[in-house]
Amino acid sequence: MTDKLTVDQAREIGNAFVQAYYNIFDNGPRENLSNFYVPDSETSQMSFEGNLIKGQQAIVEKLRNLSFEKVSRMITAVDTQTTVENGIMIYVIGRLQTDNDPAHSFTQSFYLRNSNNTWFILNESFRLLVHNI
Repeated sequence: MTDKLTVDQAREIGNAFVQAYYNIFDNGPRENLSNFYVPDSETSQMSFEGNLIKGQQAIVEKLRNLSFEKVSRMITAVDTQTTVENGIMIYVIGRLQTDNDPAHSFTQSFYLRNSNNTWFILNESFRLLVHNI
């Protein structure tokens, strides 16, 4: 993709990405999330609850081995921005419930880059918004 992304294009791509990503994450199999990450051991990075994970295989292994089976998710907001390098930043806010645990708010961000007309996650960050006061 050589043309500069418009705000509307970024929004459309971002919303479609979020829908596809969470559909696979929530309904499985999570191994299929590997298609969203750059297929090597260094390029894609994820910060999951403050722990850095690098590389497609390690990220998918982490997501596949999460201890819950059932996920119920409500997306509150999806914000997108274009980046200087024609990438897309996506910010997601919502609530999720796993198995029979209480629901928690969460935030997740994704930085997508295009390669050969395919969007990949370069950077990702996930946090539950749990406050222990």
